[in-house]
Amino acid sequence: MNQDDSYSIITFPSSRLFTTDVGRIGLKKHHIKAIIELDVTDSRIKLKKIRSETGEHISFTSWIIKRICKYWLKPIVLSKNYGFTSNELRKIKKIIEENVIKIMEAWYEHCGESK
Repeated sequence: MNQDDSYSIITFPSSRLFTTDVGRIGLKKHHIKAIIELDVTDSRIKLKKIRSETGEHISFTSWIIKRICKYWLKPIVLSKNYGFTSNELRKIKKIIEENVIKIMEAWYEHCGESK
């Protein structure tokens, strides 16, 4: 757990190897620096509440796509933001700052590049 116990870093399970394979293929076409998997339980609860209050059907995938941000790691700077509030961006940046060495090491290990 991190200092304020708001998230944890866990080992990537072997059952998710397909995800890493897709990432490896994507490297040939796109610039993928990291894949971060998040617990979406709270988001699904919010969507269910919206559906029950408004009757509007919002697909979970389209809702998530509207909330993407990109940070550069050297230095840690927000590059793009689609849908996150300033408070959420501060929390995301804090997570990156606390784990930037682990993120960079995982990237170099995955891609075989030198530091």
